[in-house]
Amino acid sequence: SPDGRWIAYVSDNSRYLNDWNIAFSSLWLVPAAGGAAVQLTTGEALNLSPVWAPDSRRLLFVSGRSGTRDIYQLNLDSRGKPQGEPIQVSVGLNVSQITLAPDGEHLAYSVVTNRSNIWRVKEPATGTVSSRTAELVTTDQESIESFWISRDGQWLVFDSDRSGIQQVFRRRLSGG
Repeated sequence: SPDGRWIAYVSDNSRYLNDWNIAFSSLWLVPAAGGAAVQLTTGEALNLSPVWAPDSRRLLFVSGRSGTRDIYQLNLDSRGKPQGEPIQVSVGLNVSQITLAPDGEHLAYSVVTNRSNIWRVKEPATGTVSSRTAELVTTDQESIESFWISRDGQWLVFDSDRSGIQQVFRRRLSGG
């Protein structure tokens, strides 16, 4: 913090900056002079990139708590305890990381847009298969991190942020 009293940090999901993994993480605060850490946000959303306002009483950060990653402000008391819930200060930015000028006048942010879809091909009895024969299975503007085909080969189960937050979906593999 600008007053030198606090260190804010992110716990969990160390993969975010390497491969944009959107798993949950939480923000914590620890006294710079030593002492017990205080959890500022729950681990029920992606929370990252904490930056201090010049007064050392407001912490800005990126969170996916409302679906799309946006900027939030958390007000802290003199003991570093959160004062109420985080306040959303941007809408629909899909922010990846933020930084704030020391005087608090300018905020810069980056945006990462990860889009993926699932394609399928028939496995050949021998040899290789051409990607030209691939069929598109999902067609939304979405981010898919994992997917599975059911044991009977009839269903595709996948996680997607197509509704704004990461959820699990199931659909027929053929024509569903």
